Amino acid sequence: KMKAEGLIKGVGNNNFAPKKDTLRSDAAVMMYRLINGFEVQ
Repeated sequence: KMKAEGLIKGVGNNNFAPKKDTLRSDAAVMMYRLINGFEVQ
């Protein structure tokens, strides 16, 4: 559901790595999208 809503984009080529560590920058982008809408490049 988070992908469908645009909150997360994956790691490339529409793939996800759920066991991979999340970087601080990735978490910051997710928080930004939650607060301000989902369009971040």
